Amino acid sequence: MRTVLDTTCLPAVERTTAWAETTALALVSTRFKFPEVENFGAHIRAADLGPVQLSTMSYSQLISYRSAQLIRDSDPELYQLALITRGKQTIEQARNRADLEPGGIVVYDSSRPFQASAQCEVRGGGH
Repeated sequence: MRTVLDTTCLPAVERTTAWAETTALALVSTRFKFPEVENFGAHIRAADLGPVQLSTMSYSQLISYRSAQLIRDSDPELYQLALITRGKQTIEQARNRADLEPGGIVVYDSSRPFQASAQCEVRGGGH
């Protein structure tokens, strides 16, 4: 796997912007809110496996959302499968809500709006 981004290598003021830009390129365009922007830390690693991409991500507390406008602007028509290994995450899509803990798995669709939140057990990173 290649490291796509490790925000610990960046000044704190650049970390959230770098995260948003990198995830848009590596996954899909989303918007973020960072409840503790001054403590935000994240990394993403990825490997291409033919038509499938395997990514590992670790990040601090955040809220992400994909609006209908973002979908109209760019929709790669992907399904994303996420395995939660630390912390807790919640995702709402198509009038369904999943509250996930370590070991939880969720599938979501890039063609439908969603909102997700991640709560960390460890300050500064951890999903």
